[in-house]
Amino acid sequence: MRLSKERTGEIFTLASLLFLSFFPVFIRASAQFFPPMLFAGASLQVGGCLASAILIFQGKFREVFCRGVFLKMLAATFFIVISSQSIFFFAGQRILASQSAILFQGNILFTFLFFGLLGFERITVKKILGAALICCGAALILLENFSAQFSLWGFVFLLGTVILPFGNFFQKAAMRRVSPPAMLAFRSFVGGACMLAFSFFFEDFANQAPNWKDGWPLVVANGIVAFGIGRILFLGALARIDASKVMAISGAMPAFSLVWAFWFLGEIPTLSQLLGFAAIFLGVLHIVHQKALCELQGKVVRGKGLGRKLGFPTLNFQGANLPQELSGVFAGWVQIAAEKIPAAIFLGQTKLKSERSLEAHLLPFPGKMVGQDLTGTQCTICLQMKIRKVRHFPNLENLQKQIAKDCEKIRLLQK
Repeated sequence: MRLSKERTGEIFTLASLLFLSFFPVFIRASAQFFPPMLFAGASLQVGGCLASAILIFQGKFREVFCRGVFLKMLAATFFIVISSQSIFFFAGQRILASQSAILFQGNILFTFLFFGLLGFERITVKKILGAALICCGAALILLENFSAQFSLWGFVFLLGTVILPFGNFFQKAAMRRVSPPAMLAFRSFVGGACMLAFSFFFEDFANQAPNWKDGWPLVVANGIVAFGIGRILFLGALARIDASKVMAISGAMPAFSLVWAFWFLGEIPTLSQLLGFAAIFLGVLHIVHQKALCELQGKVVRGKGLGRKLGFPTLNFQGANLPQELSGVFAGWVQIAAEKIPAAIFLGQTKLKSERSLEAHLLPFPGKMVGQDLTGTQCTICLQMKIRKVRHFPNLENLQKQIAKDCEKIRLLQK
């Protein structure tokens, strides 16, 4: 069965955490070999090389130089790598690791505020409850070694989480034109070069000289695992689903780190950490669980043929017990025999009918059904997500344009 765009994005997010959660392990191991900014800059270059290799294999390397989104990719690089990550490294050196891990959860709150209040994304109660469970679970895991001592650098670190949503906004905009590996290659090479420059000017090589002979495997491993595979999967998720949903699920990273600490270091989790793991699991499950708004049974009947004249033929259903509380245009599917087909579904009252009607335009209409008369066929109609409310249009041309927009939006959601 083909996964929906939403479900694929959720899987990409969780898969990215498997790789990104290695980052704290690499940072700790690299401390004896490199200053942190130098390690980050070198790892970014390795991640950029991996992304470039993927692009060359796919024949898409030109995307890195796409003029139409150059400024968006540059803005994303500035806000995420040059600004946020630089702040995280500078401030992170001056506060405890447990404090920085907890403060990083602030990016969930600021992502919700940025994308929600500015109207870029719909922040649902479901997302908020799921994110709250994840944050509580992360706090239970991280507070085990937390120190109450706090300093100005903690607020500086928090500033990095305020800036991060701006970068994700520009990344999402850029990835409407370029692929995630192209975004990562550009971001890694440009941002990594800036990180190396910062390291040269601000880090003290006299007190900590880089040990490339013994430390290069860590640079390569971090570049491939965390800054390469992990980031490509993360960007792939960001290109498919809401940034607020990606960041909420990403709050589960401490749970993955807990698993790696047990698996590789033999650290036995405490009771509070296990409770935190359970809370994170429930939070993620709450966010990704997809429950249909409504599922109906109906028989196909002949309509007036208006949809076909407009270029969007519909199946008209009779016999379904239509819920009075629901009306509008919905993304969903229609099951015909054993096949579930994505559909744009209308439920409500039109100008032409006094009673409420249920119609579905199949996306795409399977080739084996083209030309077949489905009149009398019993179907299951599932309404999954409301796209808009019922509107009446002054003429058929305006109606046709709106239907086209609705269908395109639903295709993108179910891609």
